[in-house]
Amino acid sequence: MTAIIDTDSFQVRDTSAKKIYLCTVGSEGFTPPELIGKNFRKLKQSQNHDRFRLGVLIHYLLFGYHPFSGNWTGVGESPEQTELIRQGYWYGGQNSPIRHSKTTIPLSVVHPELEQLFLQCFNDGHEQSHLRPTARDWHEALEVAVNQLTSCSRVDSHHYSKHYSKCYWCDRAANLGVDIFPGVAPNFKQDKNYQFEVKYILNKQSSNIYFESLCYLPFYMELIKYSTIGSVIATPILLLCSKLDSSDLW
Repeated sequence: MTAIIDTDSFQVRDTSAKKIYLCTVGSEGFTPPELIGKNFRKLKQSQNHDRFRLGVLIHYLLFGYHPFSGNWTGVGESPEQTELIRQGYWYGGQNSPIRHSKTTIPLSVVHPELEQLFLQCFNDGHEQSHLRPTARDWHEALEVAVNQLTSCSRVDSHHYSKHYSKCYWCDRAANLGVDIFPGVAPNFKQDKNYQFEVKYILNKQSSNIYFESLCYLPFYMELIKYSTIGSVIATPILLLCSKLDSSDLW
């Protein structure tokens, strides 16, 4: 069974009646550039539109922030996020006035297959929506990325992609003076009940459990605190992409 978060707006196709019930609202920051400013009450949406939203969601979960954000290097004040999306200005774009800040995580830290999908989604797919990665593309890339994670020899809570050849989190901590994934505290390690809950969330094979873990934000954020962008979060995203790819909604 698949659980769905925030279920107040759908586009539903009734094949027997040959009728489409439109989704009349959109979420700021998740609306693809070609739909910005359009009247959703008169608009039939497609998988290509949802593939932009999926790319934003995966970026949020892996990096912790929106892809169309960063250090504005253009003239004057930075435009609103909606305008950045319309223009295709994100930190991974060619000649984009949005660049990395000191605290953002470089795209190159993730596995190359994931990096390529982000570029495909927000660069190639900006004007040609059919080029955006499918849920299956994300699912396959995430599986590869998870299998290529390795552990840091110095800090037990640091994990990074083997292709990166060194621990990004150690370098970041040295440069910024702050380790966002410090070693697990002794009292956390000794809390058997908490460890059981973590193990249960990570190992339970029911997709329903994974989606519930996404809804339960306080506990989920605690998992993120003692993990990395690749090891814990990728698992529920894998299930999300798998279910989206097999969905009959379209």
